[in-house]
Amino acid sequence: MQSELAMILRLVSIGDARSLACHPVYTTHRQRNEEKQTTAEVSADIVHLSNVTEHVDDIIADISRTLGMALVYFRKIGLFVVNSQR
Repeated sequence: MQSELAMILRLVSIGDARSLACHPVYTTHRQRNEEKQTTAEVSADIVHLSNVTEHVDDIIADISRTLGMALVYFRKIGLFVVNSQR
């Protein structure tokens, strides 16, 4: 599933003048083995965000909308099931 983010770009170049999202396991640290990734505190559940020029409310809305779309997608393909016994 491609990124559905509207305002945040999926780029590796942290430090750009735009808001960026980077998934280090598959970008900046992909050539490191699992042990070195763990030492660098990089795991598959971490996404680095860098907000620069956009208003924080716009960024939060963009991320919330995208996570909602991902949740619908994961439920549709059976990768996410809500546990109603909490």
